[in-house]
Amino acid sequence: MKKFLILVIAVVYSTVTVAQQETTDPKSRGMVGMVSAGGNISQFTGEGKERPAGTKLGYQIGLTTYSTKMFTIQPGIFLANKGGKAAGNTVNLNYLQVPVNMLFNFRVDNEWRVILGAGLYVSLGLWGNWHDGTNQTSIKFFDKEDPYRAYDFGWQIFGGAQWGRYIATIGIQPGLARIKAIQENGENTNKGRKVHNNSFTFGLSYILTDPFYNR
Repeated sequence: MKKFLILVIAVVYSTVTVAQQETTDPKSRGMVGMVSAGGNISQFTGEGKERPAGTKLGYQIGLTTYSTKMFTIQPGIFLANKGGKAAGNTVNLNYLQVPVNMLFNFRVDNEWRVILGAGLYVSLGLWGNWHDGTNQTSIKFFDKEDPYRAYDFGWQIFGGAQWGRYIATIGIQPGLARIKAIQENGENTNKGRKVHNNSFTFGLSYILTDPFYNR
């Protein structure tokens, strides 16, 4: 037990020391901007024993913040294309997505860093459609007669590596909101199976301003 406590104290001390070095590094800048682009592999999931819906490849582009500090809060804004395949239809859902993440930045050397992040996101539906391979129908997010809801929210975790001004990441975004109502007798209802939109994400980011002074 004594050895365990000593180990815990040593780890805590080392972590605090590294954090202080990162925060007070005279070569570090404060918060800077970063542009990101990548993809989403999305799928509808929910309660019930139905067969899993198919996946769909979408995109995500946006802006976030970046800092060389060991821990920061990272807000952002994205245009994200999600959706999935269900009942022979391909569904495209385009959102204005706002994530807020806790970002951990671990320096390996002067060029390489390890990035870990976790947080929440909220999304507002902008436009969408579904098609069966022949016909296409628009989704009207704010129409009460349309089963697809205008709002989505969920959580996300991701990790990656930074080299110079470039950061490559992969992650997941499990949705928590009911994004689609169930139709019974031609009317929308919240009863029955809950439909969520989950995504596997990958992307490449470019830091707009050199986060270091002289290397």
